[in-house]
Amino acid sequence: MLDMALDNAIADHKTYGNVELQHRLFARLRREDPVHWTEPTGYRPFWTITKYADIIEIERQGGDEWPADVGSCAASDG
Repeated sequence: MLDMALDNAIADHKTYGNVELQHRLFARLRREDPVHWTEPTGYRPFWTITKYADIIEIERQGGDEWPADVGSCAASDG
């Protein structure tokens, strides 16, 4: 999957209606790029954070270390 296709899939509501696709997409991101800069067509760019520990660390820091455009789409790390 090309980066643009990946980014568009992250932002596409249809991804979240297809549990198998959603799990496959986020499993790949957790393996290959757990903190992913996402630039989907028609949306402002944002960070997609896919690992639980990273999400918790961002929350623990209170957002002081991250820009305001951090987004989170997480599934279990399993």
